Amino acid sequence: MRVLLVVATFAVAAFSSAQHLSSVYNRDTGQPFKLKSAVTTSSVYGAIVKNKTVFTFENPYTSLTEASVNFSLGQGSVLDGFAYWYKNEYVKGVLMDKAKAWFIYTAITSRNRDPGIMEQVAPDTFHAQIYPLAVGYDLRVELTAVEFLKPTEEGWLLPEIPEHNGIRTQRFVNTANPYVQLAFEDGRYEVHKPRIGDVQVFTTAQRGPRGRVYVAGVVYGDTSAEQSVKLTGLRDAHIVSSEPGITSFVGWKSGTGSFPVTVRNRRVNVPVSLVTEGDETSKLWAHQMLINHTWKNRKEVLDFSMRYQVPSKYTALLAVPEEEMKLFREKAAEFEKKKKEEERQRRAWQENRNLNTRTSQGGDPEIRIAFDDCVSAHAKLPDGRVITLKSDGRGVWGGNFEIPADAPEGEYVVHVYAIRRNGEVVEKQLKYTVDRTPPKGTVEVTSVLGARVVKVRSEPGLARVVGYLGNGTEIVLKETEPGLYSAALPPSASGELLVVLFDGAHNRTELRCELR
Repeated sequence: MRVLLVVATFAVAAFSSAQHLSSVYNRDTGQPFKLKSAVTTSSVYGAIVKNKTVFTFENPYTSLTEASVNFSLGQGSVLDGFAYWYKNEYVKGVLMDKAKAWFIYTAITSRNRDPGIMEQVAPDTFHAQIYPLAVGYDLRVELTAVEFLKPTEEGWLLPEIPEHNGIRTQRFVNTANPYVQLAFEDGRYEVHKPRIGDVQVFTTAQRGPRGRVYVAGVVYGDTSAEQSVKLTGLRDAHIVSSEPGITSFVGWKSGTGSFPVTVRNRRVNVPVSLVTEGDETSKLWAHQMLINHTWKNRKEVLDFSMRYQVPSKYTALLAVPEEEMKLFREKAAEFEKKKKEEERQRRAWQENRNLNTRTSQGGDPEIRIAFDDCVSAHAKLPDGRVITLKSDGRGVWGGNFEIPADAPEGEYVVHVYAIRRNGEVVEKQLKYTVDRTPPKGTVEVTSVLGARVVKVRSEPGLARVVGYLGNGTEIVLKETEPGLYSAALPPSASGELLVVLFDGAHNRTELRCELR
């Protein structure tokens, strides 16, 4: 199977090239692949640049081969894309939940041999495996990164891309910024901008996700001196890097006006006059948020990463050739079904709830409870029975137990015991209520602004209230205020309306009324 999985947790590295390949070799033999060419297209957006580099290597092998690729990113850089070619097909990585990517990837590659995976092995170093390489075709890999320009006395330099195995990278530069001039001097491109006084603040502003204006900039002053920079005019601002005379930063604003920056106790008002559409600045900002922000849980990180399309420790890039897309879609749907089922099982202990229902008529509710560093767990039920709990491998222990159908109504306590690795016994208590009393309620139909509305008054927090017309049409009533459930009726509705009330213990009550 020709599948590439890219798993990454990105952090800050050193001020250098955004795409630095350290080694590319045959994973089976250890022999390096010979680089034929490297071509970089640099798109300049004010103070930042997007570098897209295509590396082409010779593939001398006449059998299926797996390639290993090691590379690093520069300080403040964010990975904006990873792709490869299978024969002449361009296969681009798609960002998704890492668990989902692994599930799909394993399903596709399990029919062949070792998987191809890319992961972080150090804060600034990444490893990828691509399998299989098509016989008779070169190995081609594309890396795209966004990073900051570096100002010097001579001009604003594009990040230098070093030689690899004696091959110098070809570079093509374009810009959509009319205020930037490009020149080629001494084998390197320089982005020139006139100096204004002894402090220079060069920014790029783009209107990105959520309607915000995201700003990325560089403060440049006396290169021999340390400069203290305070960002008081941007929200969620971050200093990306700071060295003598050079400070790069990111943040966002709600509008296009100017914002203040304090440099060595001197207040500088920075105008934001040119705002373009794009996501380069928002990705630089989101990358810093993922590194520096304090996140509550995995879901927060995953949602943020997906919203801004920036890799995190909980996401992965999965690249699947077209001929495997059918299986990809099947496995993606299977994963979503599996995920929903797991969420259904976990909701018992989420939001400080330990059972899958607060109340029950009888039946087999589930126990789901978290313990740290435990080797076994069991539960003692109110009637004296003891059941063994199983671990899901993530610190959550669970099992099902039967509530007798003739158990009296009331509150019950389940005692759960867990044994830690050091022999310590930990106890937790869970409570549940047996409830066999159906909910009570009344139903009426009123007129609101010329439309008929059915209203039901009952106890607050019913699990479901639904009405049925004589022709089978289903009408779901929503709780508009505590204990009041309502919905609009179709204009042609007539005859008898049946309304069914369900509480949390699955008790039900039927109410009926005539529609005229």
